[in-house]
Amino acid sequence: RILGWELEKDNLIGSFESIMEEGFARYETARIEKEHLERQIPLIRSTIKILEGEYAAKGLNFEELLNLEMELIEYELNILKTIMDSHHAKNSIERFMIQQ
Repeated sequence: RILGWELEKDNLIGSFESIMEEGFARYETARIEKEHLERQIPLIRSTIKILEGEYAAKGLNFEELLNLEMELIEYELNILKTIMDSHHAKNSIERFMIQQ
């Protein structure tokens, strides 16, 4: 009977470690991705301002301006996705902690 309990305990500890490591890895990946995206946004906005000036003055680069606006929207959506991913990772860790 003791051997079975030890085996169950080892399995539980292994599950705990695995879930915690996965949750923390997912959280860290989301955090790093969010930081990367946030660093890119000012660069895109600066380029958009330059292209807006060119378009206003000379009517040039309208298509490129639209493409950058779409890229900016994609970056902002990806930031929201990384925030959601980090919350999901945190929630999975918390859920496991509550169940134990």
